[in-house]
Amino acid sequence: MSYTTIDISEEVVAIKRLDSAAVIPNVLAFGFAGAALIPLVLDIRNWVLWSFMICTAISLALLGRAVEHGSTWAVGLITVVVSALSLFSVTGVVISAGNLIMGRLDQTSASNLKANAGLMVLLIPTWMSLRHGLKVVWHRRRAPLCLKPEGHSVWTQLPQDSRLRMALHTFAASVLTGVGGAIGAALVAFATGHLLYAAFAYLPFARWAGRSWTRGRQELALRVQEVRKLDDRPPVLLLRSFEDDNFVLAPRPRLLWFLHAAKEASTLEEYVVNWIWKLGPVIAIGKPGENVSPLGAAREYVEEHQWRNCIRKYLDESAYVVSILGSTPGLRWEYEQIGAEGRQDNVIVVFPPKPFEQLQRRWEVFRTFFDPAASVDLPFGPKLAAPLLALFRGAGTSPVVLRCCINDETAYGVAFCRLSECLKTPGGPASV
Repeated sequence: MSYTTIDISEEVVAIKRLDSAAVIPNVLAFGFAGAALIPLVLDIRNWVLWSFMICTAISLALLGRAVEHGSTWAVGLITVVVSALSLFSVTGVVISAGNLIMGRLDQTSASNLKANAGLMVLLIPTWMSLRHGLKVVWHRRRAPLCLKPEGHSVWTQLPQDSRLRMALHTFAASVLTGVGGAIGAALVAFATGHLLYAAFAYLPFARWAGRSWTRGRQELALRVQEVRKLDDRPPVLLLRSFEDDNFVLAPRPRLLWFLHAAKEASTLEEYVVNWIWKLGPVIAIGKPGENVSPLGAAREYVEEHQWRNCIRKYLDESAYVVSILGSTPGLRWEYEQIGAEGRQDNVIVVFPPKPFEQLQRRWEVFRTFFDPAASVDLPFGPKLAAPLLALFRGAGTSPVVLRCCINDETAYGVAFCRLSECLKTPGGPASV
């Protein structure tokens, strides 16, 4: 059976280039927002100046967001402004250099020469960043406007038992840790006069607060029966190795990274579940002995001798089967049951960001037990785009494999965007 390959590398690279181009307005927005605090600290009651700085910071932040979304007008506007500044600085340097050669360089001209030369130096990295956005706009490469999954929230329905009390205590500890870290960072900044030292002083508190907050969210996680009472759609069964439950996905790079220090990076399961929850409530068998459930699929904890019957039951009830590719004995048995139960339609395979040798071994195991994948001989190698997702719609449709040369959060976001388009295409991926 032939299969369709979709290489999303160009789209992912385009998004990263837009992120690079958005650095310019984002840095300026942060600078104006910081400058707006100076009049307040110094008790300067110039509300016109303060309002101007705040409005400028907001406008620049919105401009940066527009650049990230691939807006032609936003990239064009920045290009015009940077070009005007470049022309102004070059003209100033030429005039000052002429005065220097003619021996007419006074103190004012010398100051202008230094200012224009400094501006030219600053514009060099600006142009280097801006050219990435110009490449995307010039070639008109399509990029998804939003890579944030719809997802589901633990806040929509809270458990009415001891889990809620435990989570409230954990959240309180997280907030107190964050506030204490912020106060300590402020004291460091006041004592040293350097915001960088304050940021590093805040980091350990932010990390601890983030872990506590994540723990609280895990304590609020609902079980399978609770989720299915709230959502009557056919479920989506998630199959994976327990060893991949807490596998962290490389996050999308952020400019002001220290402001996001309190937020822990998403696990691969959490990110996948947030994308596929729109297909139905995502359920899975929990790892025996877990104190709290990992973020992601709703868990059901069963005895050792019952989990196989539970898998068979959920295979009969599920609309989709999603597997994070693995090769453990339990997962091999589950792959075999997919065929035994006649559930070879609507199967989605997620390739974790592992070395290609491991992916190849895992894929060979999957091909052995899942008949529709037997003829899908994927190439693996250090210089080849790695597979991220595979979709098996069923008889009469060819499997779809999405590949990319990058395997971080951005790449998986684009892959799931394209997967959604494949699922909306009647009759399979022929028109993809």
